Amino acid sequence: MTEADRHARNRDRLAECHGVFAYRARAVIAGMEQQHERPRAQDAWRSPIKQRVKYAAGLSKVQWGFHCAETDDGRKEALALDLVDDDDANDDGDLNFSRGLGYVFLLARLARVHKLSTGIDWDLPGPIKRGLWRAIEGHDLTWPIKNLGWDPCHLQPVDLTVRMARRGLRPSI
Repeated sequence: MTEADRHARNRDRLAECHGVFAYRARAVIAGMEQQHERPRAQDAWRSPIKQRVKYAAGLSKVQWGFHCAETDDGRKEALALDLVDDDDANDDGDLNFSRGLGYVFLLARLARVHKLSTGIDWDLPGPIKRGLWRAIEGHDLTWPIKNLGWDPCHLQPVDLTVRMARRGLRPSI
């Protein structure tokens, strides 16, 4: 994807997000770009129907998630963003890892700084999760890819649960 196309896509996907979440995600994107990465916002808002299809296919653990958030009057207000490496992802957003772990490790570190989390450690047992975070913080790119959580490019707020978001709560500055 060209730089102009990537920037336009990022702008369009961030426009689908809640303002505070988008602010945090923009800071992560800027930090990634400062490190010469090319983050591409693959998905932001997702309809509840599309979310249920992903759930049924085993591609999500929830039937309604942060991607599905809307305002009271039905406007898109996503609280999740899939932020893939444009240089190492398929058109559908699947990461290849042909460039190693640097991208997802940087994404996880920057997410933490900006009150976001990624799925890099989802469903990992405690000892592996702790080892992964030591590798992330220590820039140990020899960590086995098989020992990553199932959605390392997914961003979401750390100060909300899906249940809270579904009730209409949103992150604050």
